Amino acid sequence: MKSNNDINIILTCNGMNLELLIATEILKLNSLHYGFWNNGEELTLSNLRKAQERYTVTLLELIPNGVKTILDVGCGIGDIALTLAKKGYIVTAISPDKNHKKYFDKYEDKNISFYNTKFEDIRFDKKFDLILMSESQGNFSPIITFKQCERYLKKPGYLLVSNIFNRNNKPSFNGVNTTEQEYITQAKGYNLRLIKSIDITKEVLPTLQIAYSGHQKYFLPALSIFHHFIKNFAPLKYRLVKLIFYKQWKNVDRLRNYYVERIDPCFFERELRYKRILLMHQ
Repeated sequence: MKSNNDINIILTCNGMNLELLIATEILKLNSLHYGFWNNGEELTLSNLRKAQERYTVTLLELIPNGVKTILDVGCGIGDIALTLAKKGYIVTAISPDKNHKKYFDKYEDKNISFYNTKFEDIRFDKKFDLILMSESQGNFSPIITFKQCERYLKKPGYLLVSNIFNRNNKPSFNGVNTTEQEYITQAKGYNLRLIKSIDITKEVLPTLQIAYSGHQKYFLPALSIFHHFIKNFAPLKYRLVKLIFYKQWKNVDRLRNYYVERIDPCFFERELRYKRILLMHQ
């Protein structure tokens, strides 16, 4: 099974993640996370945008009193960073995606500093009151997170994670292998103590239901028509393309399998948990 890092490599072109590019440039989403739905809301793109705004509001409610400086890891297009800055926090936002820089270039808030870099490559001469990881933990191992917390968190300081965890302690979801308990246990070895844990699985599932419905209704039929047309009207070209671009073709197959699992709400609810975890660095 391919890891998240392998899939990210396939999805990345010229330093930009194609998946995130679709979300921002085609779907025109103002956020890149799952969202936080109220029970019974209609599954529409408009309500998805509202759920994403609610996600940010409910996440920021978990920030402890006394926090002033925040490192936003995997900041996306900056919706959370901008909200934090407007509330008076001093935000250092990082993302390796080149497409994200243009969004931060538009922000005039002096409380935000953006760095186009990976979390494991940061070199700061300062420490933070809180490190925020909203759906970015899956891009690297927990050990990288904890080591960087040792370097860049004050004492006391906080690590706030909003992310997907494995429910059953078995390989699943294209590389999501860590359970919440394993994560918390590993964190203890780096002087990070659990303060709060909240399960929001049911609040994020409607986003998957939207994606899965669109995948079944539109993507799969369109892909089937495309394959049928090429194979029947240009069989030689079809075989030549598969031969010449064998590696790329296999990557397309891997991505298709990846998304079949990733957006299946039944699989997600059975195998995974979406948790918000607050830990204190002592």
